[in-house]
Parts: sequence; C-alpha cells; structure tokens
Amino acid sequence: MAFEFSISRRVQFAETDMAGVVHFSNYFRWMEEVEHAFFRSVGLSVVMQHQGRDISWRLAPRDNVRDRVVLVVDDILDEGITLAAIRKKLLEMGAREVLSAVFADKDIGRAKPVTADFVGVRVPNRYVFGFGMDAYGLWRNLPSIYALKET
Repeated sequence: MAFEFSISRRVQFAETDMAGVVHFSNYFRWMEEVEHAFFRSVGLSVVMQHQGRDISWRLAPRDNVRDRVVLVVDDILDEGITLAAIRKKLLEMGAREVLSAVFADKDIGRAKPVTADFVGVRVPNRYVFGFGMDAYGLWRNLPSIYALKET
C-alpha cells in the first residue's frame, strides 16, 4: 500500500546567505521538521523519556502502520536503545518491515541492540554536533560536524 505524506514550509530569511541562497546544513533541520510532522500524523510521539534503559511513550503509535514498510529517520545512532524500542513497537503493531536511516552512526566500541539499514557517516565515540545535530540545544546549524573535546 502506497502512502504519501507532504508538508509545506517557507524558507526563512535567516536560513539564507547574503545572496539569498539556502545553506545545505538547513536541510537536516528541515528533514527533522518533516520527520516530526510525519510521526505526529501517524500518532507517534517525537519525545520519549528514558528511564534507565526503559522507554516510556508519551503517545502510543496508532495502528495504521499494519502491513506497511516503515522508514525511521534519525540524526545519530548512539547506543541504539531508542531506535530498538521504536523498531520493536512498530513490528509489534504489524509493520511488515521497519528500516532505519541515520545520518551518523557512532562507534561506541561495543555491540548495539540495533543497526541502521542506511548510514551517512560513521563517527568516533565522542559527542558530535553541527550539520543538523545539536549539543545541549546549541550549534545545530553549523555547516560541518564537530566533536566536543575529550576530557
């Protein structure tokens, strides 16, 4: 069964350079906006609370994923706890297949409960930010990927 989702968004002046050209790093922010809008449209929460290693859903997914192939898009795969919980829940709800695409896969030096089906880049086990990823809510729009200094 085909499923179409669309959303409209106007480019803001602050997202352009002096020539009016949009910088490519904004695309990741926009993809995140689309991802959140899509999740909300199918009843998934975009905010989950970690309580130890358990995930508590603020809003349970609706059942309209049954017999569908679902693609979950995320910025980074750290330990894989959240992505594994999302995948498990969608499969329990009858999704035919759950695929995942991440921009960055962090090498944490040990096995993760889930692997991404599509990976943009692999990064070392450091806190990375920029290019759509934030550090403490900051620096999401930087044009490159940076890492906090190791302590």
